[in-house]
Amino acid sequence: MSFGGLPVSLPATDAALVQLTDIAALIDRMEPQMRRRWLRLIDASKDLATLEEIGALVEAGRINEALVITDDVAEGFMTSLEQVYASVGLSSAAVLRSQVDTLFDFSTLNARSVQTLERERLRLVADFTRDQRGATQVLLRDAFERGLASIEQARALKGSIGLTQKQAQHVINFRRQLERGTSGAINQALRRQLRDRRFDGTLRAVARGDRILTPAQIDRMVERYQQRYVQFRANVIARTETVAAIHAGEQEMWLQAVESGAVRPEDVTSTWRTAADERVRSSHNAMNGQTQPLGEPFTSGNGNRLRFPGDPLGPASDTVNCRCVVARQLKRAARNRRAVDPLPTPPRFVEAA
Repeated sequence: MSFGGLPVSLPATDAALVQLTDIAALIDRMEPQMRRRWLRLIDASKDLATLEEIGALVEAGRINEALVITDDVAEGFMTSLEQVYASVGLSSAAVLRSQVDTLFDFSTLNARSVQTLERERLRLVADFTRDQRGATQVLLRDAFERGLASIEQARALKGSIGLTQKQAQHVINFRRQLERGTSGAINQALRRQLRDRRFDGTLRAVARGDRILTPAQIDRMVERYQQRYVQFRANVIARTETVAAIHAGEQEMWLQAVESGAVRPEDVTSTWRTAADERVRSSHNAMNGQTQPLGEPFTSGNGNRLRFPGDPLGPASDTVNCRCVVARQLKRAARNRRAVDPLPTPPRFVEAA
């Protein structure tokens, strides 16, 4: 099944309506697509105005007007998340119909669904706007303190797009380490995980005192470090938001199915499963295998209540970069006995131009 150009399909199985492996595979397939969408939106925002246009606004102190070019990033990404949410709901409903005699279908016009999507849109836009303004502020301040011309300040503003304030400060600190050029400062720079390691040989020579970095070399290294931070944040956002959208759409389908009378709430159970490796956070290791009735939240090892992995209502410590999944089980007595074929394999995703 495809919705809005984003193909999503959950195969029907005899063991469970939504298998653990099905959800995990869906997340793995959708995450890189959503990451590319985020990065394309970032790149598109940078192309909306020239350096000269932004520089004129910066010089005039009209920073808010300059930042208008970032307004569509979060909105555009939320549109894609809504497509994922709706597609998962529709596909899950198709699986349910294959197992239970019902005409039930998922609706994004359900009042709760509409409210959920609007709340998430406002959250995403507010979070991005706050982070973007913070990043822009610190990078512009740094550019001003270094006595850069307005065109270079405009370049700093463009470079800030896609970063948080904390990440922007890391970029500034990296530059200062390179400019300081001492053995201690360079060795600190060499410990930064997101540095471009192709420059390590040069930096080690500087640390030994065998050479000095030129301003052009510093600019190039800082630019690569900044780009890698944008990529890093794209990875985090894609993973966190995709996991949340998939689980939110799937859970909403079940809630609507109960409200329609297609299934009884006591016939559906939800089980939390982790990725079962060394990267699982301790608070989620404690949740592995935890089973709850439909609609009841899970409790993390930190004591936080989570509706599903990546729950936007939960704290970042329990949601960011979560790789867990929730599997639903429908009591056998509530299902048809007939065998069913899996849903058709979705078409290959072709990213829009």
